[in-house]
Amino acid sequence: MALSDDIKSSLQILNNSNLISDQTYKKLLEITFLDLLYTKTSDVKSLYGAKADVIKEVHAAILKTLLFLAQTDTTKEKAYLLLTKDCKIGTNRSKLLAEAYDTHKLHLSLKLGNIGSHLPHIVDVDWEIDCLIKSSALDLSQGPLFKVKFITETFDAESQINKLEDFVFWCTTLEMQDLVYKLEDALRHCQKIGTNH
Repeated sequence: MALSDDIKSSLQILNNSNLISDQTYKKLLEITFLDLLYTKTSDVKSLYGAKADVIKEVHAAILKTLLFLAQTDTTKEKAYLLLTKDCKIGTNRSKLLAEAYDTHKLHLSLKLGNIGSHLPHIVDVDWEIDCLIKSSALDLSQGPLFKVKFITETFDAESQINKLEDFVFWCTTLEMQDLVYKLEDALRHCQKIGTNH
């Protein structure tokens, strides 16, 4: 996966300091990261002047590039090489963009990981087997009980960090066998889909 030619040509506008000065470029980077990370409405219109279409085009290209870099988990060095070699952006501006990306890389990855719904992601599982020895309510033992704890990671939009939460449930041997069977079935379906593509 690589950046499209349209994005590359839009980024090459950065080489023309008559269209976009160094000060405007730095302000544009700042506004771009505000747009991506903090969901604030940016004041990109303040940069327009007589070059509104150029600023909009470059702003969109930088947004797409940053999202591409974060999505592919690109390092600072590889980002710099991509910008200088593939996109043919000057070294100073490529260095500024790569350094800004590296500074905000973790936050960008968190934002990308939480696009859409904020459903929890299972990151670990713990389990225990317990046995019911004696009960006044039961005459027959139903065998061991399984305590399953899913450790989930959920994005907290308010604090802008991922939080770990536990989801605990108990089940009998038959319920555990049914759960394991359904998980194995889901795994087979995922593997089948993966081999077809």
